[in-house]
Amino acid sequence: INAEYGKQWYQRRVRGLSISIPVAGLCELGPMTINTIVLPEIRNIYRRVELKCATSQDPIDRHAKEKIKALLVHKCADVVQEHMPELLSVDDYEQKFGDIGREMFFRVMRPPGGGGMM
Repeated sequence: INAEYGKQWYQRRVRGLSISIPVAGLCELGPMTINTIVLPEIRNIYRRVELKCATSQDPIDRHAKEKIKALLVHKCADVVQEHMPELLSVDDYEQKFGDIGREMFFRVMRPPGGGGMM
């Protein structure tokens, strides 16, 4: 019983995290890869994650969604700041990046040193 439970748990866990592996790999290839491959598809990537997790009650899927979102925001924010200075408001970010735009905006516009808002 324990072996079967462990196998099912592992399969669910891998399924939930399966999209994060290619996203993490692409983001590790550097700013040019992020700018040319990840950013143009960030809206679609995040939409796929949202759709997959919207119907799932599995906490592993919800955790995977949050990890993927954090990974995308963390890795892409510096590239956005450098290559897209024309984006100035939350609305600009939401229009360009979709649902993940708000988090991207606050990551890019945070003060140096990572201090929070007062």
